Amino acid sequence: MSIEMSIEMLQACGIGVSVSNAIIEVKEISDDICKNNDEDGVGKWLEAHMI
Repeated sequence: MSIEMSIEMLQACGIGVSVSNAIIEVKEISDDICKNNDEDGVGKWLEAHMI
């Protein structure tokens, strides 16, 4: 996925969450940063904040 697509996706959703190993441009516009993808960061973030 391109940087532009990642940024557009984060801006379009209600809450922009990126993984800790995302590129700096994506992390800078994120509302929150979760653990990296190797640590199941998105899944753990969803469990903590959405379920």
